[in-house]
Amino acid sequence: MNKKLKIFLATGLIAASTFTLVGCVNNSDKAVKQNSKNEEQVGKQEDSKEENKDTENKDKDKDKDSKKEDPKKNNDAKNEDSSGKKSITYYTYDVDSEKLKEHTKPSGEISVGNVIDALVNEGILQKGTKVNKAKVEEMNGVRTLVVDVNSKFVNFDQGSTQELLQLKSFADSLMKTFKVKQVLLTVEGKPYSGGHIAFNEGEMLTFK
Repeated sequence: MNKKLKIFLATGLIAASTFTLVGCVNNSDKAVKQNSKNEEQVGKQEDSKEENKDTENKDKDKDKDSKKEDPKKNNDAKNEDSSGKKSITYYTYDVDSEKLKEHTKPSGEISVGNVIDALVNEGILQKGTKVNKAKVEEMNGVRTLVVDVNSKFVNFDQGSTQELLQLKSFADSLMKTFKVKQVLLTVEGKPYSGGHIAFNEGEMLTFK
């Protein structure tokens, strides 16, 4: 083989190798660019998912806030008549028939104190009876009015029937006015204890 032929073959091999190398490099660049695009798309999808989650969480928080109950606001709305005036409901009793009679009275504020005042004016509770504190809360899933009164609430100068009717009038008045299912009554921080009736710790009034 002469020298010129050898040089020609060597040049051809070098050229072929160069084209092969360039092709590999181009394919490699395309693969890198494609991977980069795929990663970018995945990143956008992840960002989109996170944004959707944030939006869903915000919506859930708004729903929770909207379900939170403002007892006073709700009670005021429920105890307004057609003219928009607020009112309370209270019960008196007849000792002979042992039946209760419902009364509705306009009131500037829906409060336990105003209900007690109405019962005092009707002679159901003794003069000087006052509420120490009261609040509506959920107890074991039941809407409950927790109320503490002063010692004047207890009247020892009455029979067992009258005492029971007094407690029933008191409980039913609060349950109707505040739309609760039960009343947890304490006197000066202790369970009610009268001349004939006594309650255990945590025992509820559930008349009506």
